[in-house]
Amino acid sequence: MKLIHLLQDHGATIIRMLADVVMVNIALLLSLWLRFWLLDLGSPDGDSLVKVLAAYQHAYMLNAPIFSVVIVLIFGLNGIYARAPGYVGKFKLLVVFQAVTVTFLLCGTIHYFVWQGQLPNAFPRGVLLLAWVFTLVFAGGVRLTKDIIVSAPSPRPRRTVRPDQWTERVLVIGGCGYIGAVLCRKLLDEGYKVRVLDNLMFGLDPIRDIAEHENFELEKGDFRNIERVVQTMKDVDKVVHLGAIVGDPACAIDSEFTIAVNFAATRMIAEVAKGYGVERLLFASTCSVYGAADVLLDEHSALNPISLYAETKIDAEATLLKATDADFSPVVLRFATLFGFAPRPRFDLVVNLFAGQAHKDKKITIINGEQWRPFVHVTDVAEAICATLRAPLSVVKGQIYNVGGNDMNYHISELGRIVAETIPGTEVIEKTAPGDLRNYRVSFDKIAHELGFRPKVGLEEGILEIAEAFKREEVDDFKADKYSNLSYTRRILEEEKKRDEQSLSETR
Repeated sequence: MKLIHLLQDHGATIIRMLADVVMVNIALLLSLWLRFWLLDLGSPDGDSLVKVLAAYQHAYMLNAPIFSVVIVLIFGLNGIYARAPGYVGKFKLLVVFQAVTVTFLLCGTIHYFVWQGQLPNAFPRGVLLLAWVFTLVFAGGVRLTKDIIVSAPSPRPRRTVRPDQWTERVLVIGGCGYIGAVLCRKLLDEGYKVRVLDNLMFGLDPIRDIAEHENFELEKGDFRNIERVVQTMKDVDKVVHLGAIVGDPACAIDSEFTIAVNFAATRMIAEVAKGYGVERLLFASTCSVYGAADVLLDEHSALNPISLYAETKIDAEATLLKATDADFSPVVLRFATLFGFAPRPRFDLVVNLFAGQAHKDKKITIINGEQWRPFVHVTDVAEAICATLRAPLSVVKGQIYNVGGNDMNYHISELGRIVAETIPGTEVIEKTAPGDLRNYRVSFDKIAHELGFRPKVGLEEGILEIAEAFKREEVDDFKADKYSNLSYTRRILEEEKKRDEQSLSETR
């Protein structure tokens, strides 16, 4: 039973490991055979040939287990077997080249400094060099071929109906999250077909009432997995990529995990979308990329990331925009700080948190209240995304838009005052302490002028919305882990660590 569970959870990884072991062993045997055939076979001394063959066999039997173990370890340390297969295309070949080279340098060192006394002239350097080349060809070639086959788009369906009768299909990656659950409803209301790729870390509740809609499809899966992305990208016209580790604290838990999710997976998604000829890809970024500044910031302002979250978003933005060509049109949307009640509630957002504290505790504590933040309601974000999907491609192609409103820039202390006025009886405590250094005011002129987008929901309305949700008993304990991205990220990492430890113990 344990073996069955192991194969179900890690079957693909185990197969890749075994394939690499087989490839390095074939490379060693092939190199030894070529050496023997080219240099030793012509020897007239039969006894010498027998000795050479015996020496070669001895060398292989001693070294093959070492190569088999080391190549799996080195490949694993380089992330080639990771759940987040962010290595694609030329970059994957570079990583494979590095891993194979380190493997042969390490094993060659072991051979010549440990086994050399037992095997005089038994495993010539030329054999190792040739085996290195063969392993590169095998390991790199197999992976490159697999990527080409998996990523190759099937022919897109020919539209046999008039353009005005064609219903566009939008893939929403992360469609069961805070923004996604609101967006999916709006897309359905606007007549789109909606396909969602989500790992359901928040469960089915955020989309339960639309799950049976005739134009809604749900694909459970991890968007870090290229096979799942390829499968869900078929027959898609547009993509909205919302999937990410969101927020500075959540991203700081495990930097490698954050980079794999926020950057490497985004790069892979872009390549698959290009392969399928997806018309446009909307990427959810953040105004946190501006970091800290004393001036009003627009899309051309210098970026000043002061967190890993912002750094990964900047890197992902750059990768997407660089991929822009005649057939691929990415659009970057930098969201202001979100607020508002949604089918998947969050109370790790400052407006929602203050509203929850005011309603339940009758007290809020503001730290470093002079910091500026721009705010935008979650339903307005969904409208901004739809406006970007509707806009002419010539307008939005390769563009960056700040998403929010100019009148929604507030000091944190001013936010506290608005919360106290909206929920009477709230005590406001202000403190100064080291902590979050972000401080930015943002201009939203571009999205207003080019797309006609202006937010409709103000802070007061959003705060009352939260209070009403408490009165309707739609929220129990707003401090519960289920309302925090930080807590969810910790849980995911703990579960993955447990699975890895269990798998390791079961293989011993």
